[in-house]
Amino acid sequence: MAERLAIASDLPPEFDGVDSRDLTYWLAQASAVVTVDAWGELTSFAHATLAAHYLKLAGKGSDSSTGTGPVTSERVGDVSVSYAAAAVTAVGDLGTTHYGRRYLDLVAKRGELFVGPISIRSNDLTLPLR
Repeated sequence: MAERLAIASDLPPEFDGVDSRDLTYWLAQASAVVTVDAWGELTSFAHATLAAHYLKLAGKGSDSSTGTGPVTSERVGDVSVSYAAAAVTAVGDLGTTHYGRRYLDLVAKRGELFVGPISIRSNDLTLPLR
C-alpha cells in the first residue's frame, strides 16, 4: 500500500455497504493514531486495519457480529455460536476483533511499544531512560 492514509475503498469488502459518514468518522479516528511519518509505506494498511477494528466495535460491516475469540460452541438448528471471551489487556480493546489483533501484529513486527495513541519505536529508546 502507499505512503498515505487510507480511504474508504481501502477498507475490507465487508464495509462496502456502510454509510459513508460512519466510514469517514472511523477513518478520522484512526488517523489520530496512524501517521505517514510513523508508518511509511505501511500507512494505508495500518490505517485501514485500525479503522476496520473501530468499525467492528461499532457493529458495522456485512458481518456485524463482534465475535471476540475462538468459537467455543456452535449449533446449526436455530443457529447459535459462542465465542471465548477475549481478554482486555494493556492494549485495550485491540484484542477484541480480528482487525485489532492484525493491527497489533503490525505494531509488533515494527518493534514498537503501543501506549494508547502513542507508538514508540524500540530504536528510538536509549537505555537507561533518564
